[in-house]
Amino acid sequence: MEKIEHDGIVSEVRQGELVITIVSVGACVSCQVKSVCNPSDAKEKVFEVKIANAADFKAGQWVKLTISEGLGLLAVLLSFILPIVILATSFFVMSACGLNEAIAGLGSLVATAAYFLILYLTRKGAAKKFAYTVSKYED
Repeated sequence: MEKIEHDGIVSEVRQGELVITIVSVGACVSCQVKSVCNPSDAKEKVFEVKIANAADFKAGQWVKLTISEGLGLLAVLLSFILPIVILATSFFVMSACGLNEAIAGLGSLVATAAYFLILYLTRKGAAKKFAYTVSKYED
């Protein structure tokens, strides 16, 4: 199974948890002049990863954060695709039931907000499913 890997820096070591910062740079990876510009699309992402051997890591250490590709695709499905489907489907169903567009639009926003509330309330269970692997770089 394919893996999604990112290089990151351990920002903080807590008991049983690492805080890892990853700098994500969009199109700059293949650019020939990336060293002389200040890319505006660079984004820092912070991951809090529960790990049994957190004491083996130290702040400032470079690590490789890995997750399976299937779980990455599931995350995209849950956070982007499914909310759009819920929004559109609920709007068209409410419109087909004879509600005017304003009420159908508001109802579809409420349905989408309810989905995100359910997602938020089940975040601890989801965090167990989305397990990351952290490995050290050898010096």
